[in-house]
Amino acid sequence: AAPLPVAAALTAVQGHTSSAPSSISQYAALAALTDGTETELARRAAELSTRRTIMRDGILHLAPIRLTAPPQGGFFVFADISALRARPGDDAGSVARDLLEHAGVAVMPGNDFAAPDHVRLSYGVATEDIVRALDRIGTYLKSTGTGVHHG
Repeated sequence: AAPLPVAAALTAVQGHTSSAPSSISQYAALAALTDGTETELARRAAELSTRRTIMRDGILHLAPIRLTAPPQGGFFVFADISALRARPGDDAGSVARDLLEHAGVAVMPGNDFAAPDHVRLSYGVATEDIVRALDRIGTYLKSTGTGVHHG
């Protein structure tokens, strides 16, 4: 047996010299970076832009939920849900649980991003899923009397 520092160093060297991506994945990556990639990337960028607009505009009609900043990167929007915190101690986590349980919509609580008054929603899903989620949230808001869906 080797001393622990020597064993750790040898393990690191071995890990970096004897493992590599398979040739299949290397060829797949090469194909993804050549032959019409620009066209596909442009198509996908346009699709995400459309989804972002649908999500943004949909949230603008879900009072009292509001956007405090327009989405600028990734495929997420960050929505202020502070007006939905009806009970003492409510935070984004409790609102997220309510939306999942009562509207069937999964959102990420802002607590994990140091924003307990916000939730994160993804528009990286199919357009029809975005529309369905916004409709379900609107129906939930109407049923609780906490907001009005203007959709």
